[in-house]
Amino acid sequence: MTTIRISCAINERAKSAQKLVTAVPAMARLHGVTGAHLGQFVESDISGTAEAKLRANTPDSISFVVLVEAIDVSELESATPQLLEIATEACPGTCESNAYRLAYMLDAR
Repeated sequence: MTTIRISCAINERAKSAQKLVTAVPAMARLHGVTGAHLGQFVESDISGTAEAKLRANTPDSISFVVLVEAIDVSELESATPQLLEIATEACPGTCESNAYRLAYMLDAR
């Protein structure tokens, strides 16, 4: 799975959200990609909670997150430049991506 973190100006968020909603299906159609999911940061007061402690190192500037799943890490890495291009066209802010790999998988037989 790759996570694309997108930051944009506050006054651009509504327009960017609309563009990202139409861009995410294009991401899902890339070779090897099995799914793409869009999330939008919503400001809330979580101060004093366990979640706030977990988010202590999270940048405040993230506006959207796109989670992209693929059939294989190599397919995902090959698609990443296109994923970032699609995200940047939809939202002219800053885009960062990181691939996440399973450390292990449980198999029930």
